[in-house]
Amino acid sequence: MKMEERVSAGHPQVGVSDRRKEAPAVLWATGEGKAKVEGDQKPPQAMHAGSDEVSPARVTTTQVKEEPEDGQASCWETQWQEFLKMVGSPPSEQEIPEEATPWGDTRAFLDSFEQVAKACRWPREEWVARLLPALSGEAEMTFRTMDAGEKEDYGKVKMALLRRDALSREKNRQRFRRFCYLEAKGPRATYDQLQRLCWRWLEVERHTKEQILEVLILEQFLVVLPPETQSWVRERGPETCSQAVALAEAFLLKQQEVERIGNQANVSQLKTFLSAVKLAHRGTNEETLPLSALVPAKASEVEKPKTKMTITSKKDYPLTRNFPYSLEHLQASYCKLARVDMRMLCLKSLRKLDLSHNRIKKLPATIGDLVCLQELNLQDNHLESFNVALCNSTLQKSLRSLDLSQNKIRALPAQFCQLRELIHLKLDDNHLIRLPFKIGQLSQLRFLSVARNKLPFLPSEFAKLSLESLDLFGNPFEQPTPLLPEMRLEVPLTLLECAARASIHYR
Repeated sequence: MKMEERVSAGHPQVGVSDRRKEAPAVLWATGEGKAKVEGDQKPPQAMHAGSDEVSPARVTTTQVKEEPEDGQASCWETQWQEFLKMVGSPPSEQEIPEEATPWGDTRAFLDSFEQVAKACRWPREEWVARLLPALSGEAEMTFRTMDAGEKEDYGKVKMALLRRDALSREKNRQRFRRFCYLEAKGPRATYDQLQRLCWRWLEVERHTKEQILEVLILEQFLVVLPPETQSWVRERGPETCSQAVALAEAFLLKQQEVERIGNQANVSQLKTFLSAVKLAHRGTNEETLPLSALVPAKASEVEKPKTKMTITSKKDYPLTRNFPYSLEHLQASYCKLARVDMRMLCLKSLRKLDLSHNRIKKLPATIGDLVCLQELNLQDNHLESFNVALCNSTLQKSLRSLDLSQNKIRALPAQFCQLRELIHLKLDDNHLIRLPFKIGQLSQLRFLSVARNKLPFLPSEFAKLSLESLDLFGNPFEQPTPLLPEMRLEVPLTLLECAARASIHYR
């Protein structure tokens, strides 16, 4: 029975066969290495085949201890194989709707898969081979249509699958918007069909009211944009209203810049040049073309590309004009920014970005698209975490200096240690209760400041660092456990050893 046939007049219900309801759950974990669940908490299920809701969930950093344990990776490996068996088994008599499969939410499923792959320590070059048995339906067809060279690159496979997912959502939207009364038999059938199409498009069983409202506003916003602006924004695939607004503003500012340059041009010379281009296109002899002798431009007439911009107040912040695309150093401090301006993320030549003394609460993953970024200053903001996506971006090869001081960060993700080109790292005045246990992988780190935090101890790999400067002032480090008086040693201690132990204990 298809999903359309299981929809009542009230609202659609997605049915799942009994066989799938009895299938085992698959557990997922975050971070590299193995994880251990604290206390008596049950490990959260990332994908439960036995309920009507198929939603990958993630284990947060507060639920796991990043301590390696032998045998935990093999446990996840076993559960992954059980999940593949469940996916690959033949369907029951009832047809399983697409929403009841893992690929109903491609992004969430891939995020969960990546967490399992890292927890199991699978080499990245094996990820595609591990993912391949789980592909089904349109996801499998998308993989088959890819070029042979791209099929081995997990990043390109992921982008292709996400693109397919976006196209699928757009098709569902168009089916709902273009549905005609004549395609159904009567008013009630029309209403039922529209309801099913709307649920498919908005995925009501998976999204909150706020998310659905965001989708509806985003759709209408794109519709009312001028044709040129709409086409330019749609090509860049905004996922939220704020992204769409920022892209539309960037396009308008770009147009204004082009118009400004055109207004400064000499009209008569421009007409002569266009006339010469037309004649040359028709095959006119070069000697007869109406071209004047080239005169070198004066130094005062040539505008040098701007490479540095400093903004230190909200009133100076550019709201009606764009940032110069040639910028290499941008400082926007004391501007009361609540988020990172999307226009900054178009500055592909940017090497130094200073957003200190603002009110930024969250870092967008698209900062990782700044391939030349070497210095990032986020001092004195409202950050509570560091985006894991940035640790997996191009910043791994480019970022040299990072300032996260005077924020509200409690812990850094395990993937933070993938930023292996870091030389300067400032984490002062946060709420850090631990450092990444693989911090020793930051082999280039020379200057580290973690003053005035809440660190009780340092990870064992801290000794692998080759630091020139270290500041740990103001942390409540725990004292080593003293020698208990009830301990009795079979061999009496020498006078020298007793004196040494007393010195260590009472110093």
